[in-house]
Amino acid sequence: MEVGEELKYKVYFGFIPLGEVTFKVNTTYAENGKNHYTAKAQIKSLEDIPFVNVNYIFESVMVLDEVDKEKLSCLKDLYVLSYDNLLSLA
Repeated sequence: MEVGEELKYKVYFGFIPLGEVTFKVNTTYAENGKNHYTAKAQIKSLEDIPFVNVNYIFESVMVLDEVDKEKLSCLKDLYVLSYDNLLSLA
C-alpha cells in the first residue's frame, strides 16, 4: 500500500448491514535503515442500528523488511510486514 491509499469494507451480519471498517496508510518514514508506515483503522457502526454505537479508532506503526531474495528467488520484490520493536515506539 502507498501513503494515502485507503481500503473500505462494509460489515454485515448475514444480510443485515452493521457498519464499515476503513484502513488508511497515513505516512512513511525511514529509521535505522528500515521503512516505517503509520496507519489508521476505523470501525464504525451504522446510525440506524438501535442500541449500538461503535466508533473505534486504532493507529499502528508497521516496519517493512525486505525478504532475502536469494532464498525466495521465485518471488520478485517480496516484502513482509513485521511488528518488531513496536512496543518501544509507544
